[in-house]
Amino acid sequence: MSTLKTTIGSILGVLAVAGVAPSHAQSGPTVESNGECPQAFIDFLASTPDRRFAYSAVEGLNLFRTTTSDELVRLPEGTEVTMREQLEQAQTVGGRILVSTKDDTGLPGHICGWAPADLVLESGFSPLLVNELNFDSPNREMTVRIAQRDGTTRTETFENPLQMKMLLRSNPEAKTVSSSAGPRSVPIFDSPFGFRNEITTVAIFSIFYVYDKVTLDGSDWYFIGGNEPVKDSNSIAGWVHEDFVFQWETQVSLYFDEDRISEADIYARRDLLARQDKGGIIGFHPRLEDGSESIEPLGSNIARFPILNHDKVNEDVSVFNVGFFGSACGRNSDDCISGQEALAQSSTIIQEAREFSNIDVLFVIDNSKSMSPYFASVVDGVKDAVQSFEGNQSNLRVAAAVYGDFTRKSDNPSVSDLEWTIVSGFPEAGDLSGLEKLNRLASSNRFFADAAYKDLPEAGSAALVKALSDSGLRWREDALKQVIWIGDHGDRRDDSLVKRLDTAARLYAENGVLLNAINVAGNYNELVNGTFIETADLLSAEVRKRADAQLKAVKGDSSSGVYEGNTQSVVRLAYDAATAGNSQESIARTRVLVKENIQSIHQEALAIQDVLMSIYGGKVVTSSEIQKEFPMARLGQINDALKLAGYDEGTIRRISEQQQTMIPGHVAYQKELQNFRFWINIPGTQVEDLYKVMDATCDAFDQGNVESRVEDAMISLVSNLSGDVIYDRELTIGEMLVKYLFIPHEYFGTYLDFRPDQIQDVWNDVRLRGDPIEIRNVYEPICKSAYLLQTVLDDQRVSDPVDSYLYSENGYGFEAKTPDHLSGPAIRDFDWLWASTSGIDFYFVPAEYFPGKIVRTDAMDKALGN
Repeated sequence: MSTLKTTIGSILGVLAVAGVAPSHAQSGPTVESNGECPQAFIDFLASTPDRRFAYSAVEGLNLFRTTTSDELVRLPEGTEVTMREQLEQAQTVGGRILVSTKDDTGLPGHICGWAPADLVLESGFSPLLVNELNFDSPNREMTVRIAQRDGTTRTETFENPLQMKMLLRSNPEAKTVSSSAGPRSVPIFDSPFGFRNEITTVAIFSIFYVYDKVTLDGSDWYFIGGNEPVKDSNSIAGWVHEDFVFQWETQVSLYFDEDRISEADIYARRDLLARQDKGGIIGFHPRLEDGSESIEPLGSNIARFPILNHDKVNEDVSVFNVGFFGSACGRNSDDCISGQEALAQSSTIIQEAREFSNIDVLFVIDNSKSMSPYFASVVDGVKDAVQSFEGNQSNLRVAAAVYGDFTRKSDNPSVSDLEWTIVSGFPEAGDLSGLEKLNRLASSNRFFADAAYKDLPEAGSAALVKALSDSGLRWREDALKQVIWIGDHGDRRDDSLVKRLDTAARLYAENGVLLNAINVAGNYNELVNGTFIETADLLSAEVRKRADAQLKAVKGDSSSGVYEGNTQSVVRLAYDAATAGNSQESIARTRVLVKENIQSIHQEALAIQDVLMSIYGGKVVTSSEIQKEFPMARLGQINDALKLAGYDEGTIRRISEQQQTMIPGHVAYQKELQNFRFWINIPGTQVEDLYKVMDATCDAFDQGNVESRVEDAMISLVSNLSGDVIYDRELTIGEMLVKYLFIPHEYFGTYLDFRPDQIQDVWNDVRLRGDPIEIRNVYEPICKSAYLLQTVLDDQRVSDPVDSYLYSENGYGFEAKTPDHLSGPAIRDFDWLWASTSGIDFYFVPAEYFPGKIVRTDAMDKALGN
């Protein structure tokens, strides 16, 4: 503690002595006209162990000489502060922040200046909260009524803890901002001011967060972006006018009920809804009376109608203002698909784009004695590559296996007789600790001794077969897969070599695996090292041939193949003619080549993501544009990879031209009819946290120690959601849901009005009396929620959340069953994740999956002392 105080004190001392006042002061040092930093700023940076960074929110950020004057710093000719550029931040005084940008023009030190605070994203910035943006909003806080032990009620008010979400909306009439605004697109700008330029035009539907707000001439401008608007430089971020956004201040959406086809119309205006004017209907239940059109996809999630405002008419009727997404049309107005189809299509494409971030890389390494010095270079090269990814790191897994030769001599050796060991299987994404086993293997001198042949050739082709046939490796099906083969010597030419190469080619083509190879000097022999290169290229050529055949079979045509004429070698040499005999040079070069191979597939993954995400970003992507922007990708051009995935140029153009409308809509929810269902949009981590509370409570009913188990679970939830280290024991579970998740209980029955100690008291009492109905009334809301939330985490969905479960014979849990009125299975595979083009992903989860209200009886109230 004393060290920390000393450090802070010394920093403040440097600032004060040198003329840089602490942030609460009303003045600051003057910057030189050429941007030369005050000595105080330089001293501050030198004395600050953890630098504070800020980011420019506009293109061409102005830097001023003082905290109050309009005199600008003269930036070097031809330079400017670009949007999302990282700046070093010293202090804030009034409405300006002292920042510096690194100087590449030869001037001493940094370029400094006072930047307008509302155009800079300060250190540690995060999305703005609802209660920070809209002070007059009815969603800014929520008041909850709580039943007391003495029969009275108390009220508790909680501020909205949610981050503000922005939904892009159609507004073709707003021509004052942009001439390119259309019914199905929104312009994003690099600045809110008059000299602004359009960065891009974004199609609908997408969710963004708000990071900044500026009011100009009575209009609000918002700086919007995804989860990482700065680190992910490829993501959409910029300024949007208030005319083109909806503010979504809750986590609640509604959607059509599966069975209630009537009374489910969506109207353009509130007055049209009140008059039931059929001419004002803009949407209706998508399932026809005969059931010929499905209400939603069976296997994947779609976005629901976000509730923007709620007007409670009476106890039985509410009017909801929602964001309504309509049909998606191409340039030809007749080329339209329904809003539901467009959402399902977009969710599928975006999810596929996300999957390109999954990368599995397996190193297959020769483990003969001459190769052990190279193992450390492999480990270091992987680490170098991962470090270079910065904010664009993909979901990378790295494994390693080593091989030698066959253990028995034969004219037709079997792959099963190969010297082969998985050194490190595929770990959790981002975990590279298993690679250290390669270093330990190298230092142990436990190399394969080649007991059978005792010659230079090894059995690399057999190892490449094992790489895809050994079940112990567990490749991900949805990953970009790469094998990097590293060795010095190739195979001998035995009778089974052709068969091994043919088997490997089939496996690599069928599984879409990219093969790269690094030939190191090792125990250099021109003939046998040359065999390594020849083997790798023969295999690669056969893989390309088979990939072409697969594509032609799928497309049903006889056109030229994607890879025909591609004779590029997949082998990179870690030596040249001058260094072939110098293993140290080859070892150093290997580290570089490993890094470059990892970076290459990472860049290819990002490129494919960009193309797929552009489809729903409003950009029409053509084959020539793809090739120009991304010259190399997965066994060929980016567009070739997309063709293999089923996205040829025509498909890409057609989908990217189909853009969707999003406009306001109004619905009347009738409690008696339940003509709409409510959904909660919630991050996956919150689903998991909430499940843990419900599951722990459900288990506690079996164990009897309800109070302590529930308190432990709630403490964990509160800590994960808010970082609070103190748990308020007076909070009921319902209050906790409001305080940390802001789930409004008046929309549905998801409200528990008991504290953990009260649940314990009631549980003891009902078990003592032994009334099975009372017992069920207590545990069912919690245990049912635990069961349903677990199906979400398991990527499953019950067919009927009311009937598709039964009481477990063991304890108080639930399990799936098939009700008599359902023809299909009680539970099915389902992808709950809904992905947005902004990179913000949510689970849309039915409200009935959350804990329902405990049915209270007189006996329960008596047990509580009421």
